[in-house]
Amino acid sequence: MKEITEEVAVGALKYSMLKIEPEKSVAFDLEKSISFEGNSAPYLQYTYARAKSILRKARARGNQNFNYSGDIFNTEEEIGILRTLYKFPELVNDVLRYLEPHRLCPYLFDLAQKFNLFYKKHKVLKAESKGLRDARLALTAAVAQVIGNGMKVLGMGVLEKM
Repeated sequence: MKEITEEVAVGALKYSMLKIEPEKSVAFDLEKSISFEGNSAPYLQYTYARAKSILRKARARGNQNFNYSGDIFNTEEEIGILRTLYKFPELVNDVLRYLEPHRLCPYLFDLAQKFNLFYKKHKVLKAESKGLRDARLALTAAVAQVIGNGMKVLGMGVLEKM
């Protein structure tokens, strides 16, 4: 528990500083930085942990491989996530090239919001078909991977469980 608390606290502090453009003044707000709702590291860490929890449950139920099998993503939420995931490699290149970590923060927050909305509206583990379940699990795995990689680029850790 102590490790989780420490990782959340350190992430909250780092993220609250990194999300500000260098030209702007930093006004540290403790309440906003530790909030599990809103543009904060704890919100991103929670979203990552939620995605990893879904994947663990899938594996525990015998779903070892969830490769995209050709089922078409057709909900607005799924398409929104895919469009956001697509932007990640180029954004990271720009963030590293121009040393602008603040540009990654709104991207990760947007992705987390889209994933949480998707999860709230659609079944993943109990999807209507095996193909759709596997496709949604692959999408969940991709979201976890990108959030995890994004947090690492920002120098923050992620948590498998919270």
